[in-house]
Amino acid sequence: MDRRQLLEMAARARAAARKLAVMTVTHRKNCLLAMRGALVEGADRIFDAAELDAADRGRPSPDRKDLAVMERCIDTVIALPHPLGRVEATWLRPNGLKIEKVRVPIGVIGLLYEGQSAFTVSAMALALKSGNAAFGLCRMPADRATRAIMDILNQAAQASGLAADILHLVTDPAPECLRDFIRLRPGINALVPRCNAETMHILRKEALVPILCSGAGICHVYVDRDADMEMALHIIENAKCQRPGARNSAETVLVHQDVAAELADKLTRELAPQGVELRGDSAFCVLAPESQPARPDEWSREHCSLVLGVRIVDGLKQALDHISEFGTGHSDAIITANKEQAATFQTAVDSACVYVNASPRFTEGGEFGMGVELGVSTEHLHARGPVGLEELTTYKYLVVGNGQIR
Repeated sequence: MDRRQLLEMAARARAAARKLAVMTVTHRKNCLLAMRGALVEGADRIFDAAELDAADRGRPSPDRKDLAVMERCIDTVIALPHPLGRVEATWLRPNGLKIEKVRVPIGVIGLLYEGQSAFTVSAMALALKSGNAAFGLCRMPADRATRAIMDILNQAAQASGLAADILHLVTDPAPECLRDFIRLRPGINALVPRCNAETMHILRKEALVPILCSGAGICHVYVDRDADMEMALHIIENAKCQRPGARNSAETVLVHQDVAAELADKLTRELAPQGVELRGDSAFCVLAPESQPARPDEWSREHCSLVLGVRIVDGLKQALDHISEFGTGHSDAIITANKEQAATFQTAVDSACVYVNASPRFTEGGEFGMGVELGVSTEHLHARGPVGLEELTTYKYLVVGNGQIR
């Protein structure tokens, strides 16, 4: 698809977003209910499409439980508090002007992803409830399941009185389409990417549209000398083994030299049977001869596998320096009984989520009580951490006077 076509679609989406922004809460809820019902009715169609996609790619057949997950996703979004129109603050100026700061939609959300069907549903549902049009680019060729889901959602939305252009999806793997899509200003107001590291590199280098969510994850667990060692072991095990491919899984453990020997023994004994490959600095390899020496570039590498780096440090400052140099600002944790050390860690670590005595695997909208999320943002502006319903809104100032001039 060429740039001219993308621009035309984006323009129609912006026009549709203006209509959606003034719809009532009840109307939007009814649209979501209609979309959920349509997913139930179209389950066989979606499943058949997913089976064809799996066969084309040589993957196992899909699980029908995925359809139930999508239905529950819409239920979750429906149950979330409605953010639009909420007055964040109000004040009266000495000249009589009344000023309100009010929550409003962003406009058109650009969704960039690689064929996750559940993401299609959650993204479209969140966009609709937050009053935004959704314009997606799926970079998987011949993704029948995603296309079937979009057709079903669109038909339900239009039958409920929504504008025809409120939900768009382009399926095109071409690099030229990607580059045109991420430069669609003023057509798209914000990009939400859910893609691989290579695509993220292109986005950071070439995107003209602001990126709302880009959560690469090199997450650390620092074990302080005042840590409970059993707690530390359980947290590290969970952070690495529960879902090693997740971006909130731990990639590096930093351990205080005073407790390094004890922890090295525990890690070797408990994690090796689970298939975890320990890669340590020279000091750790002395304490754990079964581990492999870590290459210098591995501290800045997101393995997303059962590989865990371990480095011995002489204290909190060295741990903080390591995280500052190699971290991605996603999620980092300290294990300690020392409240002063914990407070210093939480203040000094510049990450979206900073934990004390808990696993970084909790960095997720559902675990935070936010319902459905589109991802985790490591950016510093607008949204940081899990990007849920409220993060898909912004605000504007409503000012009322009675003839004041400046």
